[in-house]
Amino acid sequence: MWCRTIHSNRRIESEYATLYPKLLHDPEKFQNYARMSEQSFQELHDLIQHDILPGLTNFRDSISTEERLVIFYINGKKMNMLIHVNDR
Repeated sequence: MWCRTIHSNRRIESEYATLYPKLLHDPEKFQNYARMSEQSFQELHDLIQHDILPGLTNFRDSISTEERLVIFYINGKKMNMLIHVNDR
């Protein structure tokens, strides 16, 4: 599977893989990080997950829809950009 060396351990070393599970155990920190409650985040994810499904590839594993939402949301992207993420 082709992947840059820096990204080869993304599944276990990324911010999402290391920080996000810890935030799930601390509602106040989750609120500060995501700017919404965990429940609101999950509801939003449930509403749009089918619109932000990553494309399948034989070259490398795609990130999950939940991680995709975290990346877009914490980086201040406009929510309408999520809809067009697979158009690129």
